[in-house]
Amino acid sequence: MGLVRAVYSLLGGLVCLAILLNSQKYFTTDNTLFFLEDKPRFFSWVIGLHVLTASSVFFIGLFQFIWQKNKAHRYLGKVYVYLILIVGCPTAFYMSFFAIGGWLGTINFLAMTLLWFFFTMKAADLAVHGKFKAHKKFMSRSFIITNSAILLRLLVYTFNTMEVSTVSNNYLLAAFLSWFAVLVAYEVHLKLKYTF
Repeated sequence: MGLVRAVYSLLGGLVCLAILLNSQKYFTTDNTLFFLEDKPRFFSWVIGLHVLTASSVFFIGLFQFIWQKNKAHRYLGKVYVYLILIVGCPTAFYMSFFAIGGWLGTINFLAMTLLWFFFTMKAADLAVHGKFKAHKKFMSRSFIITNSAILLRLLVYTFNTMEVSTVSNNYLLAAFLSWFAVLVAYEVHLKLKYTF
């Protein structure tokens, strides 16, 4: 495993673990907490379910990309796909309508959710039809969206520490960059890789 993968795996794994350990606060009926004000009573459970699912698919995806030739690849891939399509995307879709940043936040998270669904579904379909080269590209796109949760927190922390803007503007900018910038970089990488 290369140094970049090792460092990312360690850093991403630690951030994801911290998110997971912090998720117990979502399993509450106390709507007086700041992030639950003006939201439906069960909203915290939707967030909690989403965090548990996203953390699980992050660790599964990380394992799949680091050890691509493992014996459990097909089984873990199915778990990754089902968790995203059945739990991850529906909870993300619902939460999009309550996103920080108003309608811009909603549009950002809806776009991200729809792309997460599409990339994951397409990757699964390509694997079923034995098109593994294309499967890997679409699964990479799906995993970029999965990773956005990690990068979002790192960017928010960085932007707030550097006082780039207001807390809500920092969150909105980080939410957009956490998936869009990485996805664009990946597409440019693919274009350059197959051009030269």
